[in-house]
Amino acid sequence: MMKAWVCIVSNLIALPMFCASVLITDNFWLSISLTALRYLFGECYDSPAITMIQNSSKPEKLGNMISAFNFYGEMSSIVAALLIGAAF
Repeated sequence: MMKAWVCIVSNLIALPMFCASVLITDNFWLSISLTALRYLFGECYDSPAITMIQNSSKPEKLGNMISAFNFYGEMSSIVAALLIGAAF
């Protein structure tokens, strides 16, 4: 469960930094700094998530599971960008 908590806590730490970096429009360097910190804290989920996939799947299906994880992550990013673009 510790790997799941690493994923959860790192994204909870990154969430306010992401919101602030998007909402701060008058200070470029502060926004870029917050974006860098968001990537520093928010991208910690990848390794624990892959390890959880390795621990819970059969070895012969491991490549398919990791490919599916990456595929759904990319597709959710694309759909989110499309929805935000349509909303604005």
